[in-house]
Amino acid sequence: MTEKQYLFDDFSEEKKILVTDALSVFEASFDPARRLVGFPCVDHLWWDNRPTLNYALALLLTGRTEHPEAATLARGIIEDVLARQLVAPGEIFHGVFRHPLEQEPPSGILDPGRLGLYGEHLMDLTLERIEDSFHEILSHDPLLKDLPAGPLGAALHRAVLQAYPVVWDTYEPNSREFITLTFLMMLHHMERELAALSPDLPQRMRAAIGHAMEGAIYRSKSNFTPLNTNVLCMHIFELEYLGRHWHRPEWQAYGLELAERLLHDYREHHAVAEFNSPTYCAVDLYVLPFWRQYGGERLQKLGEELEEGIWSDILAFYQPSMRNICGPYSRVYELDMALHTSFYTLFYLALGQARFPFHPVGAETFENPLIVLASPRIPEHLIPQALEPKDDVTITRTFRELCERGGPDLPEGVCTATAWLSPSLMIGCMDGSVNTSHQLDPLVVFWKWQDQVCTLHLRRRKKGQEPGHLRLVRFHGKAEKRRAMMDVDLTEIHQDVEVFFEVEAPGLDPRMISPVCWDLPGLKVDLGGDPTSMETALVPGGRFGSLLQISSTASPGQKQTQFMHFDLQFSQTPS
Repeated sequence: MTEKQYLFDDFSEEKKILVTDALSVFEASFDPARRLVGFPCVDHLWWDNRPTLNYALALLLTGRTEHPEAATLARGIIEDVLARQLVAPGEIFHGVFRHPLEQEPPSGILDPGRLGLYGEHLMDLTLERIEDSFHEILSHDPLLKDLPAGPLGAALHRAVLQAYPVVWDTYEPNSREFITLTFLMMLHHMERELAALSPDLPQRMRAAIGHAMEGAIYRSKSNFTPLNTNVLCMHIFELEYLGRHWHRPEWQAYGLELAERLLHDYREHHAVAEFNSPTYCAVDLYVLPFWRQYGGERLQKLGEELEEGIWSDILAFYQPSMRNICGPYSRVYELDMALHTSFYTLFYLALGQARFPFHPVGAETFENPLIVLASPRIPEHLIPQALEPKDDVTITRTFRELCERGGPDLPEGVCTATAWLSPSLMIGCMDGSVNTSHQLDPLVVFWKWQDQVCTLHLRRRKKGQEPGHLRLVRFHGKAEKRRAMMDVDLTEIHQDVEVFFEVEAPGLDPRMISPVCWDLPGLKVDLGGDPTSMETALVPGGRFGSLLQISSTASPGQKQTQFMHFDLQFSQTPS
C-alpha cells in the first residue's frame, strides 16, 4: 500500500476542510437507532437517504473504514439504501429509493404508459380539486362547519395517498439520479474499499443503478414528471458515463441527445428554467463539473459552455457585499444563501481560502463529500463579479420557465426579471410567471442594517393555509432604482387567496406598518398610489426569532380585491 492510499490525502486544504465540516454534521446528527443522518432544515432535522449515503462516502474518502466500527457503519448505510429501492417494473416509481420513514406507495393502480403526458397533471388536478371541494364543504355545511378543518384535511390527504401514488408525496423520482451519482463515485474511486466491506457490495450497487436508470429513462422519455435542470444534468451525466463504461451505446447516445437539447434550450435566452435560483443553480454548478471531470470528449465540450453560462448568469445577480444573489427567483427555499444552498461551498472551492474564507455549515453541507469530487471552478474572467461589490447596477433578463404542474399543453411562459443592486440595498421583480410553485419569489428586497442582511419578499397562499402549489395567480412586476412595482392578478381564482409580504429583520413590530408607509429597521418603504388594505401579524420563525407578515385577501367574485397594485419606494435609514 502506498502512503497516499485515500483520495482525502491528495485533497487541497479547502477540500479537506469541507469534508471535515460534513463529517462533523454527520456525526452530530446521526441517529444510531434509525441508522440515519438528519440534515438541518429550518427548525428540524430531515432524515433521508442522501445525507446518510454521503456519510458513508465521507467515511470511504477519508479511510475511516479501516476501523471495524466505521466499516460496519458504512456497509450498513449502503445496504439500508439498497434495501429501500423500489424494484417495480411497470410502475411509475420503478427504481426510486423510498424515503426511510415512509411506506411504499400503492402499486397496481396506475399504468403510466396509458396515462401519457396528461397523467401526472390530471393526478395533481384531481388531488387539488378534492381537497378544495372538501374545505368548501366544511366551511358551508351547517353540520360540518364547526369541525376542525386542519386535522380533517390532513386525514383526507393521507387517505388519498393510500389510494394512489402521488409524485413527491409518496415517492421522489429525483432520488434515482441523486443516489446513482453517489453510487457511481463510490464505484469509480473506491471499488476496492467497497469490496472489502462486503465482496458482493459493488455488484449489488450496480444492479441498483441499473434499476434506477430504467425508471429514470422512462421518466425522461415520457415526460410524465418533468425534470428540473439540476436533475436533468445528473441524468445526462449518468447516461453518458454508464453508456461508455457499461457498453450501452444507446444510453450514451441518448445522454448526448439530451445534452444537445438542453444546451439548445439554454441558448434561447441564456438562462435555465429555474432562473436565478440559489438552491437549484448551485446543484447545476456542482453537477456540470462531473461532465468535465468524468465525461467523454463531446459531453465535456457541451458542459463547458453550459457551466460557464450559468456562472455568468448567477454572478450578474450576485452582490459580494451582502453575500447573496439578488432576486427575483423562479425557485428558492430560503432567501439567506447560507441556509439551504451549496453556493458558499462552490465559492470556497473555486476562489480558495484566501479570497473567500466563508464556508458556513448549513442544510447542504451534507453534499460536500460529493462536491469535492467534482472540483467546481469559476471561469477566470468572471471571478471579479464574485469579489467586487456592484453599485447602482440595473439588470434585465428573460427566461423560459418550467411550470411543473402547468399541464403538458400549457406553453412554458417567457418571463422577464429586473433587478437593481447597490452595496447595501438590492431589489428584484418578476413579470409574466405562471409558475404554481410556492418556491416562486416574484418580488424580493435585501438591505443591510447594523451588519445584518434583512429581507422582504412577496408570497401567496390559500386563505388560512401554509404556502403550497397555487394556480391562477399572475405576477407582473418591475424593479427600478430604489423602487419595486408589482401588479398581482387574481381574477381567475376560485377560492380565497392571501397575498402577503414577509419581512425578516431584527426588532420587528406591527406598529411599524401604516397604510402609506412601512418604517422597518433600517428601511423606509413608501407606498405610492392608493394602497390596498392590509393586515399585519408577527409570527415565529426566521433568523431573528420572528417574521412580520403584511397580508391582503382576495375573494372570488369581488372585483375590488382581485387586482392588487403595489408601488414600493425604498429609502435606507441610519443604523
